[in-house]
Amino acid sequence: MNSRWYGSIILGEILLGFGIGIESLTSPMYIAEMARPSERGRLVSMYALFMCFGQFFAGIIDGIFADVHEGWRYMFGLASIPGFVMFIGFLFLPETPAWLASDGQFASAVLVLSSIRETEEEVESEITDIRVSLSSEELHEERGTTLMTKVWKMLRHSPTRKALLVGCSLMVMQQFCGPNAVLYYAASIYEMSGFNETTSIWLSGFTSISQMLGLVLSVMLVETAGRRILILSSLTLVAIALLGLGMSFYIGRISSAPIATSASGGWWTH
Repeated sequence: MNSRWYGSIILGEILLGFGIGIESLTSPMYIAEMARPSERGRLVSMYALFMCFGQFFAGIIDGIFADVHEGWRYMFGLASIPGFVMFIGFLFLPETPAWLASDGQFASAVLVLSSIRETEEEVESEITDIRVSLSSEELHEERGTTLMTKVWKMLRHSPTRKALLVGCSLMVMQQFCGPNAVLYYAASIYEMSGFNETTSIWLSGFTSISQMLGLVLSVMLVETAGRRILILSSLTLVAIALLGLGMSFYIGRISSAPIATSASGGWWTH
């Protein structure tokens, strides 16, 4: 691969990262604003479930093209298909009632709610809640305030600050504790464990099944067991699993034969 193609791949990955970042923020927000209040937790969890299924399906596709000449091109190219389908599908979706109401389009907000709710009572109740929420925001918001001023006001508001701290801490903890690194580099981990490249790619795809099972359990329990119990239990299981993974790597390192380097630059174990 020459430098020109290498630069194209890096640019493509950067653009893909921007797209995924926007989508991963917008999609759960859209689902939450369109869903019934009693179903929001379950539907947002289902979003994560289908994201995990996509990772599993992508792993299967990678396994199919692992032994194909220049199969990586097909891996990258086929990834554009679900993105294109999602783009076309979103063209037919309406704006959320909350956004329409915040833009002053209350008639359109009522029309959208009427199309996704079964009774007029539900529509009236949610429109009333949206009006109250908007009135409360306008009451605490001065005209002409900048974005930084609004952020500073939120940080000074104790309930908002605590909610922001909890949310950010959970996201930081999720990234620092390593499940994403394990999933993203599963193929490399399997290859380091002695499997060949093709088998490692297949195993990395099937590794996502464990995450899917956990998400299925979350979808079933999120409205009954509660969020706090699920967070505490899942973090405990993550800590145990990562401890076991770390210990397995440590035991493998201390029990393996030492590596020596020859004068010609080669290496062997003895």
